[in-house]
Amino acid sequence: MPHDSHILDMGCGAGYIGAEIAEHYNARLTAVDFDEGSIAHAKKTFSSNSVFNFICGDGCAVSFETAAFDLICFCDSLHFTRTDDKLYALLDKCWTVLKPGGKLAIFRGKDSNQVIIWGQNNNISLKTVDLTETNKNLFRGVFVELITMAPELQKEVPETYERIKNECIEYHLQHIGWDSRQLYIFNK
Repeated sequence: MPHDSHILDMGCGAGYIGAEIAEHYNARLTAVDFDEGSIAHAKKTFSSNSVFNFICGDGCAVSFETAAFDLICFCDSLHFTRTDDKLYALLDKCWTVLKPGGKLAIFRGKDSNQVIIWGQNNNISLKTVDLTETNKNLFRGVFVELITMAPELQKEVPETYERIKNECIEYHLQHIGWDSRQLYIFNK
């Protein structure tokens, strides 16, 4: 990616993944999440980086200029769209704000059929990378860390912690995070 790249992280949570990608590419970052606690945490954590912008809002409702981003990424956040129509509308919107030559990267689990169908319906080339085995090791580490950090998270971001605990931690403790994991990359 060019040095003046601009990355959009949709469903950024506390901003760590988007920040890591942006720092790797020395790029500007715009990151969106509807959770106020996560955005407040991201703003505080990354306050020293003037090219990072964290926005609290629904990704479907936030406005961006056409062809503004070199990379748009979703990391386990598309399930919040809840319906196929909302998913397709969000992906269409992202495609509009993606620069020619840009990439739309989507990290998802077993519920990825609708993402593939969207790409096929729009005649968009797709590269798929199977990360299932890598994901097993990642989730082992992540959930050990989350459980270890639970007292700190409860104290610093209690509302976000409860949501994470209820939606993510308990689910993955039961399922051990072994679902199929794919990285889909659509090239514009």
